[in-house]
Amino acid sequence: RVGAIHDPTTSRGIAHLAEHLLFRESSKYGGDEVYRLTFRYLGGPQGLGLKVETDYTSTYYGGQPVYYRKYMDLIMPMFVSLVQDRLITEFGMKTEKSAVHNEFYLTEEDVVEEKLLRLYYQNMYVTNPVRNSILGSPEDIEAITSNQIRSFVKRHYVGSNMFAIVFGPSRNESIKFARKYLDEWSYQGTAPKLNGENFDRIPIISSPKIAELPRLGLKRSYYLAM
Repeated sequence: RVGAIHDPTTSRGIAHLAEHLLFRESSKYGGDEVYRLTFRYLGGPQGLGLKVETDYTSTYYGGQPVYYRKYMDLIMPMFVSLVQDRLITEFGMKTEKSAVHNEFYLTEEDVVEEKLLRLYYQNMYVTNPVRNSILGSPEDIEAITSNQIRSFVKRHYVGSNMFAIVFGPSRNESIKFARKYLDEWSYQGTAPKLNGENFDRIPIISSPKIAELPRLGLKRSYYLAM
């Protein structure tokens, strides 16, 4: 329950950048070990089974293709360690800011479907935060400091704001597995509540809206009409 809608208005993209930073390394699992375990059990950073991502309402650290239960006890400690230790270094900031910068241009600026989706939300809503990019803008990302990241994580990554999804075992086994790693979570407290009354939750369209996205060099344009 920490997504892009929880970004401060002055730090768009901070939830997504925090996700990148926390997945880099921990005191127990260095970057090479995280990479090795990710490849061996989850198909690699670009694998279809890895689910380390931020959307509008949540951030996920996990993966799907852990086919043997014995591997769950190899993967879960890594993810718990990463999110508990919260190692945020200046080197990590520089590296992950560059990664997000590339992600911005490779997806939101270069994939037509992503551009159309952004236009769709921006035309549908006036104040709802889903109209903003999950990634933020290059200028937004560059301005975020390590202290802002630490403060954001401290406020939002608390036990009451977290949940675990366990596929495969029975309900009782799943509960036992989750409690084994999460019962003594270090960070307690209440996460700040998002006031939904401050933005339009249901779009009101009183007249037609039309947005045009020209794609120079492709000899075509895309239109969005509502």
